[in-house]
Amino acid sequence: MADARQLRLAMVSRLILDGWLNDRRWIDAFSDVPREVFVPQFLMASAVELRRVTSGDGAEWLEGIYCDEPLMISVSQGNPTSSSSQPSLMAAMLESLACAGGERVLEIGTGTGYNAGLLCHGLGAGEVSSIDIDADLVSAAGERLAAQGYRPRLACGDGARGLPEAAPLDRIMATCAMPAVPVPWLRQVRPGGLILVNLYRELGGGALALLTVSGDGRATGRFEPYHGGFMPTRTITPGPVADLIPDREGIGDAGTRPTPVSVAVLREDSFSMIAALRTQAQQVVLLPEGEPEELWLVKKDGSWARQIEEDGRAVVAQGGPVKIWDEIESAFSTWDALGRPGRHAFGLTVTQDGRHMIWHGDPRCELWALQ
Repeated sequence: MADARQLRLAMVSRLILDGWLNDRRWIDAFSDVPREVFVPQFLMASAVELRRVTSGDGAEWLEGIYCDEPLMISVSQGNPTSSSSQPSLMAAMLESLACAGGERVLEIGTGTGYNAGLLCHGLGAGEVSSIDIDADLVSAAGERLAAQGYRPRLACGDGARGLPEAAPLDRIMATCAMPAVPVPWLRQVRPGGLILVNLYRELGGGALALLTVSGDGRATGRFEPYHGGFMPTRTITPGPVADLIPDREGIGDAGTRPTPVSVAVLREDSFSMIAALRTQAQQVVLLPEGEPEELWLVKKDGSWARQIEEDGRAVVAQGGPVKIWDEIESAFSTWDALGRPGRHAFGLTVTQDGRHMIWHGDPRCELWALQ
């Protein structure tokens, strides 16, 4: 069995070759900070249940630690509550912070403490603060960090409020998905400072925005060109999506019609982000025996849309107070008219009163307000 350092350096080499790591500051951090110290156990999905993998499992545990995969740490009522993020995503985000040294950084979502350890190695523990809503996670992360010689400022609380005692900050990075960019963050980051955050959307999409805070209290910037999805902050409690699908009687006389948006289009990387930003619907796929695959988009207000393939073409039916598929088609029409651009062509502006505007190309070219 290869030892931990060999596996760690092999992971770093892969991250460099794949273009995720370029900055010597973060190359050294990933090379020196032992992920296995921060992830003494993780959960692995088997055919019938979640199985706990620990250091007692030897090579399976250690090799899992140094795969470029997110590792599930805990679940509650069937929903993941904590994870160690995918190393390539962590590397990309750290590089996006464009740190030259001396920046004061607040991490939202301490989790295992591994990312805080990388920040401490790269910037010095005195520049790093981290907050998590789970007191047990914060305590365990603090012990692991201290064992490595790192003593950043750690706090237990709702990260949406930021951490006023750590302000003024140069960077905020969130390793959990937020429903919106909290206004307190805008007030705690210096003008010219950066906020890096994944916007939580029930449809997914992995929209990771890198925003620059301006002197007037606004923040604006583009979405990163890669998918950057995280588990939502624990202030969000997703419900059972399947319960929102109406029964056949609930569909009533809703007729079907052709649609230009097939399942394949909806899953295209750039459009998946735009679709998620356009509607607050949840997705579920059904595989009825002997019938075509059904894609359902549903909302808690009873709105629904069902898309299937009939005679080689995509057709849709919808109902409820909000025409979800009309929103999807509106987003597709915009994206298609713009030439089907990638994620990085789109951006977000957040005003000092919390209004969120999606734009294309230039902040003056606003497309819609985020719901």
